[in-house]
Amino acid sequence: MKLWSPENPKLYDMKITLSKGDAILDEVKSYFARRKISLGTDKDGVTRIRFNNEFVFQNGTLDQGYWPAGLYTAPTADALKYNIEIAKKLGFNMIRKHAKVEPARWYFWTDKLGMIVWQDMPTVFPAEFEKRSTTETKK
Repeated sequence: MKLWSPENPKLYDMKITLSKGDAILDEVKSYFARRKISLGTDKDGVTRIRFNNEFVFQNGTLDQGYWPAGLYTAPTADALKYNIEIAKKLGFNMIRKHAKVEPARWYFWTDKLGMIVWQDMPTVFPAEFEKRSTTETKK
């Protein structure tokens, strides 16, 4: 089994079948990869991010996911892939996704094309959350 990396984004197809006797009750097709992200210290004792047990300099862009015509919605499925392909051609191995969760297709292309994703927490509006919490507490 090969480990997934930006240089070799090896994905494995998988199919899980639920059956009873000869009858297939359900079936799911997906993919998976093997990779490991951990922390380790370098020769100077500085804690660094390790990728598949190696120190890998992660170089990337901040992607806020804005689109000219649709604000948060990509104009086409190909546009999602194109932005990742361009980042790879420019020499980046990581994209930091800022305060937004993309459609599953975007994450598929990062896996397929070899792009590490740093996912920020989506934005939460504290005043609205606090207002709801206070209201619920009073009930």
